Amino acid sequence: MASPLASLGMRAPPVLRDYQRAKTGALFAAAAAAGAEAAGASPDTG
Repeated sequence: MASPLASLGMRAPPVLRDYQRAKTGALFAAAAAAGAEAAGASPDTG
């Protein structure tokens, strides 16, 4: 999903961009761990 600022031709300030990347990474890690657990695997191992 594109940033609302991107639709206006603007870029997010570096601090906001870093925050958004960290938040997205954390959500991905949580979703991957939840998926592994739901599939019966240990979420801590690959």
